[in-house]
Amino acid sequence: MLEGVSPSGRRDIELPAEGRQLLSFTDSRQGTARFAANIETMAERGFVRSFVYHLAQSASAPTVLTSERRAELEKKRAKFAELAKGDPIFGPYLAEVEQELGGGHSQAAVPWAEAVRALAREPMVKQWIAKVWDADRDERFHRDPEALANFLLLRELARRPRRANAIETLGFAKVVFPAFEKLTLARVPDALTERGKNIEDWKDYLYFLVDSVIRTNFVLNVSWSDARWLLPRHAFLRSIVGPGQEKRVPSDMVWPRAKPAAGSKSNAVLLLEHTLKLDSSNGEDRAVINDILDRAWDQVRPLLESTGSALSLGFDKMSIASVRTAWQCPVTNRVLPRLALGRTPHGLRGSPPGAAEVPGELVFPQLPFLFPRTAEERAELSEFVATDPQVAVLR
Repeated sequence: MLEGVSPSGRRDIELPAEGRQLLSFTDSRQGTARFAANIETMAERGFVRSFVYHLAQSASAPTVLTSERRAELEKKRAKFAELAKGDPIFGPYLAEVEQELGGGHSQAAVPWAEAVRALAREPMVKQWIAKVWDADRDERFHRDPEALANFLLLRELARRPRRANAIETLGFAKVVFPAFEKLTLARVPDALTERGKNIEDWKDYLYFLVDSVIRTNFVLNVSWSDARWLLPRHAFLRSIVGPGQEKRVPSDMVWPRAKPAAGSKSNAVLLLEHTLKLDSSNGEDRAVINDILDRAWDQVRPLLESTGSALSLGFDKMSIASVRTAWQCPVTNRVLPRLALGRTPHGLRGSPPGAAEVPGELVFPQLPFLFPRTAEERAELSEFVATDPQVAVLR
């Protein structure tokens, strides 16, 4: 609707929607208040989602190498190639160098702190969103633009919802942990490699555990000042303890394990049972499942920060990356930036429609240019979206 309204003629300040304005009416006073708040919230979230999308795209955009940079990379490639012969730990470093030398789309990720700083510099955040939040919600955002930017990113990425519209479920970007991306085949449990699984399957399972065990249950190292705007009513932040450890308080999460007794099983156990053809009621299979989960804990543990004796996910360990290849979940119809051991992570319980189907692959386009600021640039991007063959396939 705003596109049909004439923009403002002001040029001395960057205005939301170039100063376009609409006036709406409703015959309910209570509805008016709710409607106004919803419009503000969705405007904020729409802006942040588009910013994150363009930021992630910019990190993966093709780069033109100077002759000096190419020479430097050639030397690194020769060095890492020699080192990788004796130690596979250097394999990922060699792959990164070769990828940059080869040009095309890199898979660079934007560290969380860098994303916060970039968002805090945006005029829309400093001049407009901050005013709304400073007016009657949280005065610290007026003093500290980075605190506001951090909160706005947390609101989008603290949790990964199952069906709701969000950055990850829409395929705008994905969460990346550099510690996971550097893992090599030597860190994969033997029980997985013996069953045909590789390092990418293992990384996918680790991401699944972070999503389903930690992020879903608010095991997050964030301040209460931020958390009170993020949590549903009656929810609270939690901590987690490792396998075999006792809870400090009743609300603590315990790292999942397979148990001999019949009863409810965690999704982490169910996924291993379904994909590896194991049964936790069998003692030998249960030992295999718990060995895999123990190895997973060892590799997830560095992402967790300690506050006293409490452990929770630290967002400074996280980065944001673009999505080039993804899958369409046959259960939720949402975008899956990665699979869980070759299948959708949803549908482990109750056999919902589509749970047994193989997710369809999706390929997303790279934008011709990023962060459009003018009407002409937006018109050019609109033309690209209307004519790009990849977009046509996705539609």
